Amino acid sequence: MVGYFKRSFQGLPKNVWSLAVVMLINRSGMMVVPFLSLYMLDVLGWSKTQAGIGTSVYGLAGLLGAFAGAWLCDIYGTYKVLMVSLIVAGFSFFAYPLITEFYALISWIFVTVCIADMMRPAIFTAISDYSDKDNVARGISLIRMAINLGIAIGPAVGGFLAFHYGYNWLFIVDGITCLIAAVALYLLVEDKPIIKVNDKLKKTKQSPYTDKSFLLFMALNLIVLTAFFQILYTTPVYLKEVLGIQENLIGWFFTANGLMIFLFEMPIIFYLEKKSHFPPLVIGGFMIGLSYLIFPLCPYVLPAIILHSLLIGFGEIMNFPFISTIGLGRAGEANKAQYMGAVSVVFSLGLIVASVVGLPLVELIGFELFYYIMGGIACIASLLLWLIRHHVSKPVLDF
Repeated sequence: MVGYFKRSFQGLPKNVWSLAVVMLINRSGMMVVPFLSLYMLDVLGWSKTQAGIGTSVYGLAGLLGAFAGAWLCDIYGTYKVLMVSLIVAGFSFFAYPLITEFYALISWIFVTVCIADMMRPAIFTAISDYSDKDNVARGISLIRMAINLGIAIGPAVGGFLAFHYGYNWLFIVDGITCLIAAVALYLLVEDKPIIKVNDKLKKTKQSPYTDKSFLLFMALNLIVLTAFFQILYTTPVYLKEVLGIQENLIGWFFTANGLMIFLFEMPIIFYLEKKSHFPPLVIGGFMIGLSYLIFPLCPYVLPAIILHSLLIGFGEIMNFPFISTIGLGRAGEANKAQYMGAVSVVFSLGLIVASVVGLPLVELIGFELFYYIMGGIACIASLLLWLIRHHVSKPVLDF
């Protein structure tokens, strides 16, 4: 077992490992997102509708950041986009404790997240640039593993800081880790020259936004992501208001999820990467849907939290890496950044839709019916993904 775990990490290039270190540092300071809804409700005194608007702005900014990041990668390369994103976002977090008025704060959230999320398409395009074709899926999983290990650290520390010292420290530490990650990027990662694409490929390359099969694939994934991202918006509020759990323990909920992904994702992807990518994608989507059905169906607090964590954690492991891998497989050399930008756009749209339909809808219909809806639509979307698999699992153009 230990030997298999070690083999799952072998063969990945140095720069991929270095990028993973950068993301680990950056995400270890990711304390703001899991507690943003609670910060708006408890500290700023906003209503659930206002908090929903605030968190939807977070997703909207990520959407613009994904577009901008993909476009800038084509012009300046992934390394420079990553560097600028980390530095500017790092300094911008320091201003959050000074801004409490509704419109001013959501405007600042928009600016900060737009800049921070330029790194999403950049990091996954960089993995493709630095990896061999046969280990792209593992390269993506290594980055996700680093992100989730960071997420295992960040919310636990964030919950402790919020509970004992106040929410302002979350913003300060998040900004500091962004800047440390920028230093690590400078010291550890090679600035790879931009690959010039010949004129013939430029003229023939397919835009992901005119690729109908890919758009349908992304739309169905958006439904699954809308359910998944309730983990950031409604789940912390549900844990506190319905189950009576305090912030420091909510942080440990996220830590357990991150540690599970850290331990199991690479071995699972190592086993699956040479097989068909659609079955794990679909199974993962079903697991995400089922995780939300646990809350209204299980009457016991501890078993409900454990089952939810297991299902959503393994669902994420099975589903998320293959969204990016299938997207890269669909793209050609001329438009990898554009397809990864489209994948990032869908993740950002998922954040937007999840926040818009999250707390405002909970306020209207209650948590129980809301989680039945979220779980049901995720399972239906996963079934439809299986039905369209043959239309998406091959390159759109043979470059």
